[in-house]
Amino acid sequence: MVHVEENRCCDQSDEDENKYSRVIPNHRSSLNLFSTKSSIERNLSDKYDKYSDFVAQKITSNLICHVDNYMELETIRKALRKRGFIEANNHPWHSIVPFRTLLEKADQNNEYEKALLSFLVGKYPPDYMFITPTYDYDKYDQVRVLSMLKFNKTDGFNFGQKDGLCHIIDRINWNLDRNVPRINYPRSYDLIDGKELFEFHKDYRLTVATSIVLFMREKGTKCYSPKHGTIKLRVIDFACHGVDTRIKQEEGLISPRTGLDILEIVWGQIYQAYVDLIKNGKKIKIAKEDIPEYVEKIKCLTDEIYHYWPSRKYDGYFNIWLLKPAWTGQGHGIILSDNENDILEKVKRQKTKYVVQKYVECPMLVHDTKFDLRQYFLIMIDDTHLRCFSHWICSVKFASEKYILTDFSERIHITNSCVQQKFRNNKNEIETDLPILWSINQLIEYFGSIGQPTVWDTQIYPVIKSVILSIVEESVSSIDLKPGRFELFGNDWIITSDYKPYLLEVNRCPGLSYFSPVSKIVCGTIMEDLIKGTIE
Repeated sequence: MVHVEENRCCDQSDEDENKYSRVIPNHRSSLNLFSTKSSIERNLSDKYDKYSDFVAQKITSNLICHVDNYMELETIRKALRKRGFIEANNHPWHSIVPFRTLLEKADQNNEYEKALLSFLVGKYPPDYMFITPTYDYDKYDQVRVLSMLKFNKTDGFNFGQKDGLCHIIDRINWNLDRNVPRINYPRSYDLIDGKELFEFHKDYRLTVATSIVLFMREKGTKCYSPKHGTIKLRVIDFACHGVDTRIKQEEGLISPRTGLDILEIVWGQIYQAYVDLIKNGKKIKIAKEDIPEYVEKIKCLTDEIYHYWPSRKYDGYFNIWLLKPAWTGQGHGIILSDNENDILEKVKRQKTKYVVQKYVECPMLVHDTKFDLRQYFLIMIDDTHLRCFSHWICSVKFASEKYILTDFSERIHITNSCVQQKFRNNKNEIETDLPILWSINQLIEYFGSIGQPTVWDTQIYPVIKSVILSIVEESVSSIDLKPGRFELFGNDWIITSDYKPYLLEVNRCPGLSYFSPVSKIVCGTIMEDLIKGTIE
Protein backbone atom coordinates (compact mmCIF):
# COMPACT_ATOMS: atom_id res chain seq x y z
CA MET A 1 0.00 0.00 0.00
CA VAL A 2 1.04 3.59 -0.56
CA HIS A 3 2.21 5.46 2.54
CA VAL A 4 -0.55 7.19 4.52
CA GLU A 5 -0.79 10.94 4.00
CA GLU A 6 0.07 12.78 7.22
CA ASN A 7 -2.98 15.06 7.14
CA ARG A 8 -5.54 12.27 6.91
CA CYS A 9 -6.02 11.58 10.63
CA CYS A 10 -5.74 13.30 13.99
CA ASP A 11 -2.51 14.18 15.71
CA GLN A 12 -1.25 11.27 17.77
CA SER A 13 -0.60 13.59 20.71
CA ASP A 14 -4.34 14.23 21.22
CA GLU A 15 -6.09 12.72 24.19
CA ASP A 16 -7.83 9.43 23.39
CA GLU A 17 -11.23 10.90 24.26
CA ASN A 18 -10.75 13.70 21.70
CA LYS A 19 -8.88 11.68 19.10
CA TYR A 20 -11.91 10.84 16.98
CA SER A 21 -13.88 14.04 17.42
CA ARG A 22 -12.35 15.60 14.30
CA VAL A 23 -13.32 12.77 12.02
CA ILE A 24 -16.61 11.46 13.44
CA PRO A 25 -19.42 14.02 13.93
CA ASN A 26 -21.26 13.69 17.23
CA HIS A 27 -24.91 12.91 16.48
CA ARG A 28 -26.05 12.80 20.11
CA SER A 29 -27.00 16.41 20.56
CA SER A 30 -28.01 17.16 16.99
CA LEU A 31 -30.51 14.32 16.94
CA ASN A 32 -31.58 14.58 20.64
CA LEU A 33 -30.63 10.99 21.32
CA PHE A 34 -30.34 9.32 24.70
CA SER A 35 -32.02 12.14 26.61
CA THR A 36 -33.17 9.82 29.42
CA LYS A 37 -31.40 7.39 31.68
CA SER A 38 -33.57 4.39 30.87
CA SER A 39 -31.90 1.08 30.16
CA ILE A 40 -33.02 1.28 26.54
CA GLU A 41 -31.38 4.66 26.14
CA ARG A 42 -28.20 3.48 27.88
CA ASN A 43 -28.04 0.48 25.55
CA LEU A 44 -28.49 2.73 22.53
CA SER A 45 -25.82 5.05 23.88
CA ASP A 46 -23.40 2.16 24.31
CA LYS A 47 -24.26 0.89 20.84
CA TYR A 48 -23.67 4.34 19.38
CA ASP A 49 -20.29 4.58 21.13
CA LYS A 50 -19.33 1.15 19.85
CA TYR A 51 -20.13 2.01 16.25
CA SER A 52 -18.55 5.46 16.49
CA ASP A 53 -15.33 4.02 17.86
CA PHE A 54 -15.42 1.27 15.25
CA VAL A 55 -15.72 3.77 12.38
CA ALA A 56 -13.07 6.04 13.88
CA GLN A 57 -10.64 3.15 14.10
CA LYS A 58 -11.31 2.29 10.46
CA ILE A 59 -10.59 5.88 9.46
CA THR A 60 -7.30 6.04 11.35
CA SER A 61 -6.36 2.64 9.88
CA ASN A 62 -7.10 3.83 6.33
CA LEU A 63 -9.83 1.22 5.88
CA ILE A 64 -12.60 3.25 4.26
CA CYS A 65 -13.59 2.14 0.77
CA HIS A 66 -16.02 3.09 -1.97
CA VAL A 67 -17.18 0.57 -4.58
CA ASP A 68 -19.08 1.74 -7.64
CA ASN A 69 -22.73 0.72 -7.70
CA TYR A 70 -22.76 0.80 -11.51
CA MET A 71 -21.27 -2.69 -11.84
CA GLU A 72 -21.98 -6.03 -10.20
CA LEU A 73 -19.01 -5.99 -7.86
CA GLU A 74 -20.24 -7.84 -4.78
CA THR A 75 -17.16 -10.08 -4.86
CA ILE A 76 -14.95 -7.00 -4.53
CA ARG A 77 -17.07 -5.70 -1.67
CA LYS A 78 -16.82 -9.03 0.16
CA ALA A 79 -13.06 -9.19 -0.39
CA LEU A 80 -12.65 -5.67 1.00
CA ARG A 81 -14.88 -6.38 4.02
CA LYS A 82 -12.88 -9.54 4.65
CA ARG A 83 -9.79 -7.32 4.92
CA GLY A 84 -11.43 -4.96 7.39
CA PHE A 85 -12.75 -2.22 5.10
CA ILE A 86 -16.08 -0.49 5.53
CA GLU A 87 -17.89 1.28 2.71
CA ALA A 88 -18.41 5.00 2.36
CA ASN A 89 -21.08 4.56 -0.31
CA ASN A 90 -24.26 6.58 0.06
CA HIS A 91 -26.76 4.00 1.22
CA PRO A 92 -30.27 4.38 -0.28
CA TRP A 93 -31.80 4.26 3.20
CA HIS A 94 -30.13 7.50 4.34
CA SER A 95 -32.97 9.72 3.25
CA ILE A 96 -35.88 7.51 4.30
CA VAL A 97 -34.83 5.83 7.56
CA PRO A 98 -34.23 7.97 10.69
CA PHE A 99 -30.81 7.69 12.26
CA ARG A 100 -32.27 6.34 15.51
CA THR A 101 -34.03 3.55 13.60
CA LEU A 102 -30.78 2.63 11.86
CA LEU A 103 -29.06 2.45 15.22
CA GLU A 104 -31.83 0.42 16.86
CA LYS A 105 -32.04 -2.15 14.10
CA ALA A 106 -28.37 -2.38 13.15
CA ASP A 107 -27.01 -5.90 13.48
CA GLN A 108 -23.98 -7.66 12.09
CA ASN A 109 -23.84 -7.33 8.28
CA ASN A 110 -27.51 -6.42 7.85
CA GLU A 111 -28.67 -3.50 5.70
CA TYR A 112 -29.35 -1.29 8.73
CA GLU A 113 -25.76 -1.70 9.85
CA LYS A 114 -24.43 -0.92 6.37
CA ALA A 115 -26.55 2.24 6.23
CA LEU A 116 -25.51 3.23 9.75
CA LEU A 117 -21.80 2.78 9.06
CA SER A 118 -22.08 4.75 5.85
CA PHE A 119 -23.93 7.49 7.73
CA LEU A 120 -21.22 7.66 10.40
CA VAL A 121 -18.44 7.77 7.83
CA GLY A 122 -20.22 10.74 6.29
CA LYS A 123 -18.26 12.63 3.66
CA TYR A 124 -14.90 11.38 4.82
CA PRO A 125 -12.92 10.59 1.64
CA PRO A 126 -12.33 6.88 1.08
CA ASP A 127 -8.87 5.36 1.16
CA TYR A 128 -9.66 2.81 -1.54
CA MET A 129 -12.00 3.47 -4.46
CA PHE A 130 -13.11 1.02 -7.13
CA ILE A 131 -14.92 3.00 -9.81
CA THR A 132 -15.34 2.98 -13.58
CA PRO A 133 -12.97 5.03 -15.78
CA THR A 134 -15.90 7.18 -16.90
CA TYR A 135 -15.52 9.23 -13.73
CA ASP A 136 -13.59 12.50 -13.50
CA TYR A 137 -10.09 11.38 -12.52
CA ASP A 138 -9.00 14.73 -11.10
CA LYS A 139 -12.03 14.85 -8.80
CA TYR A 140 -10.53 11.95 -6.83
CA ASP A 141 -6.95 13.15 -6.84
CA GLN A 142 -6.66 12.86 -3.03
CA VAL A 143 -7.85 9.25 -2.83
CA ARG A 144 -4.96 7.07 -1.74
CA VAL A 145 -5.77 4.00 -3.86
CA LEU A 146 -7.90 4.49 -6.98
CA SER A 147 -8.92 1.98 -9.66
CA MET A 148 -8.33 4.32 -12.59
CA LEU A 149 -5.34 5.46 -14.61
CA LYS A 150 -5.06 8.85 -16.24
CA PHE A 151 -3.81 8.94 -19.82
CA ASN A 152 -2.22 12.22 -20.85
CA LYS A 153 -3.83 13.16 -24.16
CA THR A 154 -1.08 15.59 -25.13
CA ASP A 155 1.72 13.06 -24.64
CA GLY A 156 0.35 9.98 -26.36
CA PHE A 157 -2.55 7.62 -26.89
CA ASN A 158 -4.92 5.68 -24.67
CA PHE A 159 -4.68 1.98 -25.55
CA GLY A 160 -8.04 1.45 -23.83
CA GLN A 161 -9.70 3.20 -26.77
CA LYS A 162 -9.76 1.63 -30.21
CA ASP A 163 -8.26 4.62 -32.01
CA GLY A 164 -5.47 4.92 -29.45
CA LEU A 165 -4.61 1.22 -29.71
CA CYS A 166 -4.35 1.55 -33.52
CA HIS A 167 -1.70 4.24 -33.22
CA ILE A 168 0.25 2.56 -30.41
CA ILE A 169 0.57 -0.74 -32.26
CA ASP A 170 1.50 1.06 -35.48
CA ARG A 171 4.24 2.83 -33.56
CA ILE A 172 5.52 -0.40 -32.01
CA ASN A 173 5.53 -2.30 -35.30
CA TRP A 174 7.09 0.60 -37.20
CA ASN A 175 10.05 0.70 -34.82
CA LEU A 176 10.69 -3.04 -34.92
CA ASP A 177 13.48 -4.49 -36.99
CA ARG A 178 12.09 -6.36 -40.00
CA ASN A 179 13.50 -9.61 -38.57
CA VAL A 180 11.66 -9.17 -35.26
CA PRO A 181 8.11 -10.58 -35.08
CA ARG A 182 5.50 -7.84 -35.24
CA ILE A 183 2.49 -7.62 -32.95
CA ASN A 184 -0.31 -9.65 -34.47
CA TYR A 185 -3.10 -7.11 -34.86
CA PRO A 186 -5.54 -6.77 -37.75
CA ARG A 187 -4.81 -3.82 -40.01
CA SER A 188 -6.74 -0.93 -38.49
CA TYR A 189 -7.31 2.69 -39.46
CA ASP A 190 -8.45 5.65 -37.40
CA LEU A 191 -11.27 7.28 -39.37
CA ILE A 192 -11.98 9.96 -36.76
CA ASP A 193 -11.95 13.31 -38.60
CA GLY A 194 -10.69 11.43 -41.67
CA LYS A 195 -7.23 10.90 -40.14
CA GLU A 196 -6.40 7.69 -41.99
CA LEU A 197 -9.12 7.67 -44.62
CA PHE A 198 -6.66 7.68 -47.51
CA GLU A 199 -4.62 4.85 -45.97
CA PHE A 200 -7.79 2.75 -45.63
CA HIS A 201 -8.75 3.57 -49.22
CA LYS A 202 -5.38 2.30 -50.48
CA ASP A 203 -5.52 -0.84 -48.34
CA TYR A 204 -9.07 -1.67 -49.38
CA ARG A 205 -8.13 -1.54 -53.06
CA LEU A 206 -4.89 -3.44 -52.55
CA THR A 207 -6.87 -6.10 -50.66
CA VAL A 208 -9.19 -6.49 -53.65
CA ALA A 209 -6.15 -7.16 -55.83
CA THR A 210 -4.44 -9.52 -53.36
CA SER A 211 -7.75 -11.35 -52.84
CA ILE A 212 -7.85 -12.13 -56.56
CA VAL A 213 -4.31 -13.52 -56.40
CA LEU A 214 -4.88 -15.55 -53.21
CA PHE A 215 -8.17 -16.96 -54.52
CA MET A 216 -6.50 -18.03 -57.77
CA ARG A 217 -3.63 -19.62 -55.81
CA GLU A 218 -6.05 -21.65 -53.69
CA LYS A 219 -8.33 -22.76 -56.54
CA GLY A 220 -5.54 -23.49 -59.03
CA THR A 221 -6.65 -24.49 -62.53
CA LYS A 222 -10.34 -24.37 -61.52
CA CYS A 223 -10.26 -20.59 -62.08
CA TYR A 224 -9.60 -20.91 -65.81
CA SER A 225 -11.77 -21.92 -68.75
CA PRO A 226 -10.61 -21.56 -72.37
CA LYS A 227 -14.17 -22.08 -73.64
CA HIS A 228 -16.49 -20.65 -70.98
CA GLY A 229 -14.32 -17.98 -69.37
CA THR A 230 -15.79 -14.47 -69.31
CA ILE A 231 -13.22 -12.58 -67.21
CA LYS A 232 -10.56 -10.97 -69.38
CA LEU A 233 -7.00 -12.02 -68.62
CA ARG A 234 -5.68 -8.50 -69.09
CA VAL A 235 -7.81 -7.33 -66.12
CA ILE A 236 -6.22 -10.03 -63.96
CA ASP A 237 -2.86 -8.78 -65.24
CA PHE A 238 -3.79 -5.28 -64.05
CA ALA A 239 -4.54 -6.65 -60.57
CA CYS A 240 -1.26 -8.59 -60.47
CA HIS A 241 0.63 -5.52 -61.66
CA GLY A 242 -0.92 -3.44 -58.87
CA VAL A 243 0.20 -5.99 -56.27
CA ASP A 244 3.67 -6.20 -57.78
CA THR A 245 3.94 -2.40 -57.73
CA ARG A 246 3.12 -2.27 -54.01
CA ILE A 247 5.68 -5.00 -53.33
CA LYS A 248 8.34 -2.92 -55.10
CA GLN A 249 7.31 0.00 -52.90
CA GLU A 250 7.87 -2.21 -49.85
CA GLU A 251 11.32 -3.07 -51.20
CA GLY A 252 12.11 0.63 -51.69
CA LEU A 253 12.63 0.16 -55.42
CA ILE A 254 10.03 2.75 -56.45
CA SER A 255 8.32 5.77 -54.90
CA PRO A 256 5.31 5.09 -52.64
CA ARG A 257 3.18 7.26 -54.97
CA THR A 258 4.02 5.29 -58.09
CA GLY A 259 1.33 2.90 -59.23
CA LEU A 260 -1.68 4.56 -57.62
CA ASP A 261 -2.80 6.11 -60.90
CA ILE A 262 -2.30 2.80 -62.68
CA LEU A 263 -4.72 1.08 -60.29
CA GLU A 264 -7.18 4.01 -60.42
CA ILE A 265 -7.54 3.93 -64.20
CA VAL A 266 -8.69 0.33 -64.27
CA TRP A 267 -10.12 0.09 -60.75
CA GLY A 268 -13.68 -0.46 -61.95
CA GLN A 269 -12.58 -3.34 -64.15
CA ILE A 270 -10.50 -4.93 -61.40
CA TYR A 271 -13.32 -4.69 -58.87
CA GLN A 272 -15.81 -6.22 -61.30
CA ALA A 273 -13.38 -9.06 -62.02
CA TYR A 274 -13.04 -9.60 -58.26
CA VAL A 275 -16.84 -9.82 -57.85
CA ASP A 276 -17.25 -12.10 -60.87
CA LEU A 277 -14.42 -14.44 -59.89
CA ILE A 278 -14.90 -14.77 -56.13
CA LYS A 279 -18.57 -14.05 -55.53
CA ASN A 280 -20.23 -15.08 -58.78
CA GLY A 281 -18.07 -18.10 -59.62
CA LYS A 282 -17.16 -16.99 -63.14
CA LYS A 283 -14.00 -18.20 -64.92
CA ILE A 284 -11.00 -16.48 -66.47
CA LYS A 285 -10.73 -16.79 -70.24
CA ILE A 286 -7.26 -18.01 -71.21
CA ALA A 287 -5.67 -20.22 -73.85
CA LYS A 288 -5.25 -23.76 -72.58
CA GLU A 289 -1.51 -23.82 -73.27
CA ASP A 290 -1.00 -20.65 -71.18
CA ILE A 291 -2.62 -22.02 -68.00
CA PRO A 292 0.50 -23.73 -66.48
CA GLU A 293 2.59 -20.59 -66.91
CA TYR A 294 -0.09 -18.42 -65.31
CA VAL A 295 -0.53 -20.83 -62.40
CA GLU A 296 3.21 -20.56 -61.72
CA LYS A 297 3.08 -16.77 -61.95
CA ILE A 298 0.29 -16.66 -59.35
CA LYS A 299 2.21 -19.03 -57.07
CA CYS A 300 5.31 -16.80 -57.13
CA LEU A 301 3.25 -13.66 -56.50
CA THR A 302 1.46 -15.33 -53.58
CA ASP A 303 4.82 -16.21 -52.01
CA GLU A 304 5.85 -12.56 -52.22
CA ILE A 305 2.57 -11.42 -50.69
CA TYR A 306 3.10 -13.69 -47.70
CA HIS A 307 6.72 -12.59 -47.39
CA TYR A 308 5.99 -8.87 -47.23
CA TRP A 309 2.54 -9.02 -45.63
CA PRO A 310 2.36 -12.22 -43.53
CA SER A 311 -0.97 -11.21 -41.98
CA ARG A 312 -2.69 -11.48 -45.36
CA LYS A 313 -2.52 -15.22 -44.86
CA TYR A 314 -5.52 -14.74 -42.54
CA ASP A 315 -7.32 -12.17 -44.70
CA GLY A 316 -9.23 -14.70 -46.72
CA TYR A 317 -10.44 -13.24 -50.01
CA PHE A 318 -13.86 -11.73 -49.23
CA ASN A 319 -12.36 -8.34 -48.22
CA ILE A 320 -14.56 -8.01 -45.12
CA TRP A 321 -13.94 -5.11 -42.73
CA LEU A 322 -15.24 -4.28 -39.26
CA LEU A 323 -16.44 -0.75 -38.60
CA LYS A 324 -16.12 -0.19 -34.84
CA PRO A 325 -17.23 2.76 -32.69
CA ALA A 326 -13.95 4.03 -31.25
CA TRP A 327 -15.09 4.79 -27.73
CA THR A 328 -17.71 2.19 -26.86
CA GLY A 329 -17.49 -1.44 -25.81
CA GLN A 330 -19.60 -4.59 -25.36
CA GLY A 331 -19.82 -5.10 -29.13
CA HIS A 332 -22.26 -2.22 -29.57
CA GLY A 333 -22.52 -0.69 -33.02
CA ILE A 334 -20.05 -2.97 -34.85
CA ILE A 335 -20.80 -3.35 -38.56
CA LEU A 336 -19.39 -5.89 -41.02
CA SER A 337 -19.07 -4.79 -44.63
CA ASP A 338 -17.17 -5.68 -47.78
CA ASN A 339 -18.17 -2.50 -49.60
CA GLU A 340 -15.90 0.54 -49.35
CA ASN A 341 -18.62 3.00 -50.35
CA ASP A 342 -21.00 1.68 -47.69
CA ILE A 343 -18.29 1.99 -45.04
CA LEU A 344 -17.40 5.56 -46.00
CA GLU A 345 -21.06 6.58 -46.22
CA LYS A 346 -21.68 5.21 -42.72
CA VAL A 347 -18.72 7.14 -41.34
CA LYS A 348 -19.83 10.32 -43.09
CA ARG A 349 -23.49 10.04 -42.07
CA GLN A 350 -23.12 9.08 -38.41
CA LYS A 351 -21.91 11.26 -35.53
CA THR A 352 -20.21 8.20 -34.02
CA LYS A 353 -16.41 8.15 -34.24
CA TYR A 354 -15.13 4.99 -35.94
CA VAL A 355 -12.08 2.89 -36.58
CA VAL A 356 -12.10 0.34 -39.38
CA GLN A 357 -10.34 -3.00 -38.93
CA LYS A 358 -9.66 -5.83 -41.36
CA TYR A 359 -11.73 -8.84 -40.43
CA VAL A 360 -9.73 -12.00 -39.74
CA GLU A 361 -11.53 -14.34 -42.13
CA CYS A 362 -9.50 -17.46 -41.27
CA PRO A 363 -9.87 -17.96 -37.51
CA MET A 364 -9.59 -21.20 -35.65
CA LEU A 365 -13.04 -22.72 -35.19
CA VAL A 366 -14.42 -25.05 -32.51
CA HIS A 367 -17.07 -27.35 -33.97
CA ASP A 368 -17.35 -24.98 -36.94
CA THR A 369 -18.10 -22.03 -34.63
CA LYS A 370 -16.14 -18.83 -34.15
CA PHE A 371 -14.79 -17.89 -30.71
CA ASP A 372 -12.51 -15.35 -29.11
CA LEU A 373 -10.73 -15.07 -25.76
CA ARG A 374 -11.29 -12.51 -23.01
CA GLN A 375 -8.08 -12.17 -21.02
CA TYR A 376 -7.21 -9.69 -18.26
CA PHE A 377 -4.23 -7.67 -17.14
CA LEU A 378 -3.69 -5.26 -14.28
CA ILE A 379 -1.51 -2.15 -14.15
CA MET A 380 -0.42 -0.90 -10.70
CA ILE A 381 1.65 2.14 -9.80
CA ASP A 382 3.57 2.43 -6.53
CA ASP A 383 6.24 4.81 -5.25
CA THR A 384 8.96 3.35 -7.46
CA HIS A 385 7.46 1.22 -10.23
CA LEU A 386 4.70 0.75 -12.74
CA ARG A 387 3.89 -2.95 -12.59
CA CYS A 388 1.89 -5.02 -15.05
CA PHE A 389 0.33 -8.38 -14.18
CA SER A 390 -1.17 -10.69 -16.80
CA HIS A 391 -3.73 -13.19 -15.50
CA TRP A 392 -3.69 -16.73 -16.87
CA ILE A 393 -7.43 -17.23 -16.49
CA CYS A 394 -9.55 -16.47 -19.57
CA SER A 395 -13.05 -17.01 -20.83
CA VAL A 396 -13.72 -18.44 -24.29
CA LYS A 397 -16.69 -16.66 -25.91
CA PHE A 398 -18.65 -18.42 -28.64
CA ALA A 399 -20.91 -17.23 -31.41
CA SER A 400 -24.42 -18.65 -31.67
CA GLU A 401 -24.29 -19.98 -35.23
CA LYS A 402 -21.80 -21.88 -37.34
CA TYR A 403 -19.20 -19.81 -39.15
CA ILE A 404 -19.84 -18.69 -42.72
CA LEU A 405 -18.64 -15.64 -44.64
CA THR A 406 -21.67 -15.11 -46.85
CA ASP A 407 -23.88 -13.95 -43.97
CA PHE A 408 -22.74 -10.93 -41.92
CA SER A 409 -25.09 -11.54 -38.97
CA GLU A 410 -23.63 -10.57 -35.61
CA ARG A 411 -24.78 -13.88 -34.12
CA ILE A 412 -22.15 -15.52 -36.39
CA HIS A 413 -19.31 -13.02 -36.19
CA ILE A 414 -19.54 -10.77 -33.08
CA THR A 415 -18.56 -13.01 -30.18
CA ASN A 416 -19.01 -10.42 -27.45
CA SER A 417 -21.03 -11.97 -24.62
CA CYS A 418 -23.45 -9.04 -24.38
CA VAL A 419 -24.29 -9.46 -28.06
CA GLN A 420 -24.59 -13.24 -27.95
CA GLN A 421 -26.79 -13.29 -24.86
CA LYS A 422 -29.56 -11.72 -26.95
CA PHE A 423 -29.63 -14.80 -29.16
CA ARG A 424 -28.98 -17.36 -26.44
CA ASN A 425 -32.17 -16.25 -24.69
CA ASN A 426 -34.11 -17.58 -27.68
CA LYS A 427 -33.24 -21.25 -28.12
CA ASN A 428 -34.86 -21.27 -31.57
CA GLU A 429 -32.26 -18.79 -32.83
CA ILE A 430 -29.10 -20.78 -32.15
CA GLU A 431 -27.50 -23.51 -34.23
CA THR A 432 -24.79 -24.74 -31.88
CA ASP A 433 -24.69 -27.02 -28.87
CA LEU A 434 -21.73 -25.06 -27.50
CA PRO A 435 -22.36 -22.98 -24.37
CA ILE A 436 -21.95 -19.22 -24.47
CA LEU A 437 -18.65 -19.56 -22.56
CA TRP A 438 -15.89 -22.07 -21.98
CA SER A 439 -13.18 -21.82 -19.36
CA ILE A 440 -9.60 -21.72 -20.58
CA ASN A 441 -9.13 -25.24 -19.20
CA GLN A 442 -11.89 -26.49 -21.49
CA LEU A 443 -10.16 -24.91 -24.47
CA ILE A 444 -6.85 -26.48 -23.47
CA GLU A 445 -8.59 -29.85 -23.26
CA TYR A 446 -9.99 -29.25 -26.74
CA PHE A 447 -6.49 -28.45 -28.02
CA GLY A 448 -5.40 -31.81 -26.62
CA SER A 449 -8.25 -33.60 -28.37
CA ILE A 450 -7.04 -32.29 -31.76
CA GLY A 451 -3.41 -33.21 -31.12
CA GLN A 452 -2.15 -29.88 -29.73
CA PRO A 453 -1.87 -30.45 -25.95
CA THR A 454 0.93 -27.90 -25.42
CA VAL A 455 -0.02 -25.18 -27.90
CA TRP A 456 -1.51 -22.89 -25.23
CA ASP A 457 1.54 -22.97 -22.96
CA THR A 458 4.15 -22.87 -25.72
CA GLN A 459 2.66 -20.77 -28.53
CA ILE A 460 -0.39 -18.80 -27.49
CA TYR A 461 -0.09 -17.52 -23.92
CA PRO A 462 3.60 -16.50 -24.14
CA VAL A 463 2.73 -14.29 -27.13
CA ILE A 464 -0.23 -12.77 -25.27
CA LYS A 465 2.02 -11.78 -22.35
CA SER A 466 4.67 -10.40 -24.69
CA VAL A 467 2.16 -8.23 -26.56
CA ILE A 468 0.68 -6.83 -23.33
CA LEU A 469 4.16 -5.94 -22.10
CA SER A 470 5.04 -4.19 -25.37
CA ILE A 471 1.86 -2.10 -25.31
CA VAL A 472 2.30 -1.07 -21.68
CA GLU A 473 5.98 -0.22 -22.15
CA GLU A 474 5.15 1.90 -25.20
CA SER A 475 2.45 3.71 -23.19
CA VAL A 476 4.34 4.51 -19.98
CA SER A 477 5.07 8.08 -21.06
CA SER A 478 1.33 8.63 -21.62
CA ILE A 479 0.26 7.51 -18.12
CA ASP A 480 0.13 9.74 -15.05
CA LEU A 481 2.47 7.83 -12.73
CA LYS A 482 0.76 8.78 -9.48
CA PRO A 483 1.37 6.18 -6.75
CA GLY A 484 -1.71 4.31 -5.61
CA ARG A 485 -3.31 4.12 -9.03
CA PHE A 486 -4.30 0.87 -10.71
CA GLU A 487 -6.64 -0.32 -13.44
CA LEU A 488 -7.95 -3.64 -14.73
CA PHE A 489 -8.15 -4.14 -18.50
CA GLY A 490 -9.91 -6.84 -20.50
CA ASN A 491 -8.41 -7.64 -23.87
CA ASP A 492 -9.92 -9.74 -26.64
CA TRP A 493 -7.96 -12.17 -28.78
CA ILE A 494 -8.75 -14.34 -31.74
CA ILE A 495 -6.75 -17.49 -32.51
CA THR A 496 -5.90 -18.10 -36.16
CA SER A 497 -6.17 -21.43 -37.92
CA ASP A 498 -2.46 -22.04 -37.19
CA TYR A 499 -2.69 -21.07 -33.49
CA LYS A 500 -1.41 -17.50 -33.59
CA PRO A 501 -3.10 -15.08 -31.17
CA TYR A 502 -4.29 -11.84 -32.77
CA LEU A 503 -5.16 -8.94 -30.48
CA LEU A 504 -8.53 -7.42 -31.40
CA GLU A 505 -8.94 -4.70 -28.75
CA VAL A 506 -8.22 -3.65 -25.17
CA ASN A 507 -11.18 -2.64 -23.00
CA ARG A 508 -11.26 -0.38 -19.99
CA CYS A 509 -13.89 -1.26 -17.40
CA PRO A 510 -14.33 -4.88 -18.56
CA GLY A 511 -17.61 -6.50 -17.59
CA LEU A 512 -17.34 -8.60 -14.42
CA SER A 513 -20.94 -9.69 -13.94
CA TYR A 514 -21.99 -13.32 -13.54
CA PHE A 515 -24.25 -14.72 -16.24
CA SER A 516 -23.02 -18.33 -16.46
CA PRO A 517 -21.12 -20.84 -14.29
CA VAL A 518 -17.92 -20.05 -16.21
CA SER A 519 -18.28 -16.28 -15.83
CA LYS A 520 -18.76 -16.75 -12.09
CA ILE A 521 -15.48 -18.64 -11.84
CA VAL A 522 -13.52 -16.36 -14.18
CA CYS A 523 -14.80 -13.00 -12.97
CA GLY A 524 -14.84 -14.11 -9.35
CA THR A 525 -11.20 -15.20 -9.56
CA ILE A 526 -10.21 -11.96 -11.31
CA MET A 527 -11.87 -9.81 -8.63
CA GLU A 528 -10.40 -11.81 -5.74
CA ASP A 529 -6.90 -11.63 -7.20
CA LEU A 530 -7.29 -7.94 -8.03
CA ILE A 531 -7.93 -7.16 -4.36
CA LYS A 532 -4.98 -9.32 -3.31
CA GLY A 533 -2.72 -7.52 -5.74
CA THR A 534 -3.81 -3.98 -4.94
CA ILE A 535 -3.99 -4.33 -1.14
CA GLU A 536 -1.77 -7.14 0.05
